[in-house]
Amino acid sequence: MDTIIQEWLGTFRSIETRRSYRYDMQKFKRWMTSNGISFHHIQLRDLQQWQRTMGDTPADRRFISSVKSFFRYCFNQDYLSSNIGRCLRTPKRNQIRIERTLSKEQIHQMIALAGGKDVLLMKLLFYLGLRLSEVRQLKRKDITNKHGQLEFCIVGKGNKRRTVSLSRNLSREIVRELPRHGYLFHGRGGKGYLSRTQAYRRVKRIMSQVIPEASPHWLRHGFCSISLSEGASVANVSKAMGHSSIATTSGYIHATGASISSFLE
Repeated sequence: MDTIIQEWLGTFRSIETRRSYRYDMQKFKRWMTSNGISFHHIQLRDLQQWQRTMGDTPADRRFISSVKSFFRYCFNQDYLSSNIGRCLRTPKRNQIRIERTLSKEQIHQMIALAGGKDVLLMKLLFYLGLRLSEVRQLKRKDITNKHGQLEFCIVGKGNKRRTVSLSRNLSREIVRELPRHGYLFHGRGGKGYLSRTQAYRRVKRIMSQVIPEASPHWLRHGFCSISLSEGASVANVSKAMGHSSIATTSGYIHATGASISSFLE
């Protein structure tokens, strides 16, 4: 199974996608082992049983998509006689739940609780609406200063690039915290960039002091919903977040309602 997983991962161009899907399949393998299920004898009812343990969070949706994609690949490559992954249904992305929204006051409280490099990490996640995978890979050379306004070149899903700008006020605040070169956030021993696990734990530890169930992705939700509720256009917010569809961005609208980040100050 490990060899097949490696083959399947090789069909994806994005390093972050491969890393995330590998993580998902390691979790799925542990579930199979704990339930005494082998790869060549897994059945449709086994996958149905596994899906009943899933929720509808962004992480759960990706997990289900990963497993479904893997079993489709196995069928297409004749490793399995049938595509048992066809039974899996990825939950629809419903309108963002109220309990996942954060007020500006709560977010600024979280930032105030951070220390050292975590202050910059929290600010970039919120002020730019970035995914954790996007902020971890940022380098100093990805940031340019144009007339006092910082512009960030972001590599998103599928290696798609976009530019996100900070307002001048926030740029003045952030520029003092940026390193002179290299990655903004280094991994252990100063090598490479911060790992997904390290970044998640650091942000989660800070956020849980305000809201125990909060996760790093809530900061991205906050960027989007607060910007929209205070008057930013759906098109501009969608572009800043790197959404493939404006319909996705519209799901964050909770109230009627320049640089987008000016709404976050």
